Amino acid sequence: MKTKIFIIIFTIAFWSIAPQYAKSRVNPEWKEFCEEYMKWVETYPHLYSAGYCDPEHNSNKILLEVVGGL
Repeated sequence: MKTKIFIIIFTIAFWSIAPQYAKSRVNPEWKEFCEEYMKWVETYPHLYSAGYCDPEHNSNKILLEVVGGL
């Protein structure tokens, strides 16, 4: 019984703390990469996809149309 209570409390605490911790650990090198990469994506949207740098970018929609909506 104590084990079940511990697991429930641990799960609730982990779900409440983990997302905040994950968002705060953005790699500065990734930000620099995205800034430089997005220049190329803006210039050639049909050749490059923004991917995780900007999930709402039009180049991602173009890629989905070309691939067939996977």
